Amino acid sequence: MKEAKKSSRPKKLSARSKKSAKPPLKINPQDPDLEEHILKIAGTKGLMVAQMLESGPMKESDIVEKISAFIDKKEAHRVLYALRDGKVANYIEEQVRIPDKRNPWVQYSWFLTLDNALFEIYNKEENILNNLHNTIEYEKTNNFYCCQKKCMKMIFDDAYSVGFRCPICGEKMAYYENKSALENLKMAESIQKMHCDEIGKRCEICKARDTPLRAGHKK
Repeated sequence: MKEAKKSSRPKKLSARSKKSAKPPLKINPQDPDLEEHILKIAGTKGLMVAQMLESGPMKESDIVEKISAFIDKKEAHRVLYALRDGKVANYIEEQVRIPDKRNPWVQYSWFLTLDNALFEIYNKEENILNNLHNTIEYEKTNNFYCCQKKCMKMIFDDAYSVGFRCPICGEKMAYYENKSALENLKMAESIQKMHCDEIGKRCEICKARDTPLRAGHKK
């Protein structure tokens, strides 16, 4: 009786994620905020890879092969890990046993984590909103002085300490009316808040956490 021939096909032993979280709800990478984020962290090639992953997880070797017409293997890996660092994509490891090989071979499958990226964007935009809010409070609670050339403006205590003389040009400093600056800051804050709210509506993590903006931002 002939001995059954062993299959030469590699066998998968296990799959484990470097991070235990499951891939979140997929969002279109053409989302304007996501597209800007991807272009910033990984350029047009990063956007190309994100679009490739829209249909589902892909083996790293397949990604590298498909994009090889545009960039080399080293650059492809750089793009992938830039997307990972920017929370746009992540990977799982799969150990594959190869016949006649003592140690299993590890392959990587990449998938989109766009909701994580959107949450990252939301946090950055909210930081901008917080900074605008703090600047408005600072402008509202202080009196400012500057010279006619407007080299720099100083709060009362600082202007008093230099004898109301501009440290840059030496000219006399006078009270500076910041009403116009405050109006511009408030308008910027309003626009930024609308932008944060818009991102929050598209971000499932934001909805799950019900992340509120600070009370000072609410109109």
